[in-house]
Amino acid sequence: MLYRINTELYLKNDNIVLPLSVADECLKAANSNQIKVILWLFSSSSGSDEFMADELGLSREAVSDALDYWIGKGVVFEGSAKGNANASPALKADTHAPIAENTEAVMPPVPETAGKKKVETITVNPPTQTELVRRCKESQEIRELMATTEERINSTLSFSMQSTLLMLHDDYGLPVEVIALAVEYAAGRNKANARYIANIGRLWCENEIDTIDKAMEYIDRANSCEKSWSEFCDLTGVKNPSPTKKQRDFLNSWINTMGFSMDMIALAYEEMAERTDKFSFSYMNKVLLNWQKSGIFTPADAQKAKQSRFEKSKASKSGDPVKAGQSKESNASYDIEAYTKKAFSNPLNILK
Repeated sequence: MLYRINTELYLKNDNIVLPLSVADECLKAANSNQIKVILWLFSSSSGSDEFMADELGLSREAVSDALDYWIGKGVVFEGSAKGNANASPALKADTHAPIAENTEAVMPPVPETAGKKKVETITVNPPTQTELVRRCKESQEIRELMATTEERINSTLSFSMQSTLLMLHDDYGLPVEVIALAVEYAAGRNKANARYIANIGRLWCENEIDTIDKAMEYIDRANSCEKSWSEFCDLTGVKNPSPTKKQRDFLNSWINTMGFSMDMIALAYEEMAERTDKFSFSYMNKVLLNWQKSGIFTPADAQKAKQSRFEKSKASKSGDPVKAGQSKESNASYDIEAYTKKAFSNPLNILK
């Protein structure tokens, strides 16, 4: 049976143009969600993943995975830019497009004992379905990684997710058990998408977190960082859902290096709020450094020091040397004893 397009639809002037390169080279490997997303984008030109999810009746994660596929193919760009100066005008099957690595607000500090090496961002040069099948046939570890990941995220793996998992192992050299922990870490934060997992993998590779013990240490530090930030927000009323890298570094220093409790950090926040209109971790750091130097490590110590400053300030303003801890005689501007001797030796003659 032969099928053809209803050409009368073109007369309505509400058509979309789909490049032949997309149809010829991409649609064959694309799944249903990826096709829905790209057709919607060609009809609308742009839109947020949240809006697309509502429009298409898909989960936000499914849309994100579909977008990863088209970003990897060089068909879709992230951000508000209308184009990419570095993109090739002709779409090719081996188009390279770096996965976004803007992870500053979500990545906790790595252990200080970890190594550091420069690692290039994973380049999405996805293997074909045939290559994926071949690698799974060759390696039982890869098969198990795909199966456990699918089970953990409770969803069929998208092409971009399969490619990311494979590249984390083959290109970055991470063991499958470490990649599985990265998936678990991402899933625990409701971010089990290919992009986030790729960024976690890159960070771990860069810092030589390549064993289960090192990965668990990172996860423990991440959980501790998130718990500390949540406690800080509860005590101070700060609404930020997650700290910036600089704020994380300060928090880590205050707790793990300087030894302050969260109650003391909250008091430093109050000091900052009383003296400046800006939310400044740098100012809080100065307060805590001063407290550390003065041996003030408990709320009681801080209250005692504050009361002492208040009393000295009050005495200074009243001009009472006794209240300021000084002696009247030792600090008088005149010598009473000398004045008395002079008065008796040279009495005033008030009679004329």
